[in-house]
Amino acid sequence: MNKLNISVRAQARTALACVAVAASMGLASTALAQKAFPSPEAAADALVAGVATSDDAAVRDALGANYRRFIPADSVSHEDRLDFLEAWSRAHKVVTTGDRAMVEVGRHGWTLPIPLVKSADGWKFDVAAAPEQMRLRRIGRNELAAIQVTLAYTDAQDEYHAANPDRQAVRPSGRQALCDAQPVISGQA
Repeated sequence: MNKLNISVRAQARTALACVAVAASMGLASTALAQKAFPSPEAAADALVAGVATSDDAAVRDALGANYRRFIPADSVSHEDRLDFLEAWSRAHKVVTTGDRAMVEVGRHGWTLPIPLVKSADGWKFDVAAAPEQMRLRRIGRNELAAIQVTLAYTDAQDEYHAANPDRQAVRPSGRQALCDAQPVISGQA
């Protein structure tokens, strides 16, 4: 009977320990959980206030525990923060479409790549959508760079053609040939 009591006590202690661990994990996840805001404007204001005061806890509250994935400490300088805050002070707005919102910053409407979504708790930054938004922007920048390279190459060809270093009969450049081409009408070739 005494062994039975010890076994029951051991099981009770184990159960209490499990409950304590589970409760502490719940509190820890609640403490690191992303905060919901009553409006998308309130969410944007909270994030910017955290950036303005260099308050990592406020930024973490707005973006969630993995906020460093989007704002790495080693790649954001003090000047970057000041540039962002200056643009924010010049102009900002939240554009809401149904249950989604985007934060636009500055006179040219740079859009924060982390959209806001409305949940049952309120408005939260959609950090799950942020990587795709960032990827699309990177692709866009790469495409713009490729277009610039192509334009520079075409300009170089035009300059070479205009200089005519071979002293041969002048042939139209690629750009001129494309502009002068006559459209082909169906049935006429």
